[in-house]
Amino acid sequence: MRIGRQSSLFWNVLFVLALLAILFTGWYGFLRSDRKPLTVNVRDQIAKAHRDAEAVAKKAHHDQHRLHVLTWRMSAEELGSTTLDWLTGLAEGNHLVISGFKTDRPRDLDPLKEVPFGLVVEGTFPNTMNFLAALEEPRSKLMVSVLQLSSADPQTDRVTATIGLSGFIRPEGL
Repeated sequence: MRIGRQSSLFWNVLFVLALLAILFTGWYGFLRSDRKPLTVNVRDQIAKAHRDAEAVAKKAHHDQHRLHVLTWRMSAEELGSTTLDWLTGLAEGNHLVISGFKTDRPRDLDPLKEVPFGLVVEGTFPNTMNFLAALEEPRSKLMVSVLQLSSADPQTDRVTATIGLSGFIRPEGL
């Protein structure tokens, strides 16, 4: 009988030791891990969200400024006359003659409106290229969408340029 009791005691002690090993592993693995407490994680996430929101606000401000620089705040009719006045001055400054100008019907590009223009200028090739370079600058607020050059006289460097332009109107509050 004594042998059976010792054998039973051995298994009980072994069971208790195994149970203690499991509990210790659980305590060490989960309770003593290097994870930050939940409050620190939340605080870090809030700080990151705040930094991200500031970056988005700064980019939105930059984009809004860029939108104002590249678009107009007026009616399509006003834009047509303003553009013609500016193009006339630019053409004269480059010794070109405007032989045609038309304003097409505005197109809705929600939230912007695109106002297409057609322009025909005549002059020397170098002057025409200088004129086109000025049109491509952001301060012109115009987009060149079509360009067709043809030689007006094969004996000279005179060309005729047919140019498709667009101006963009932003709505109130944008």
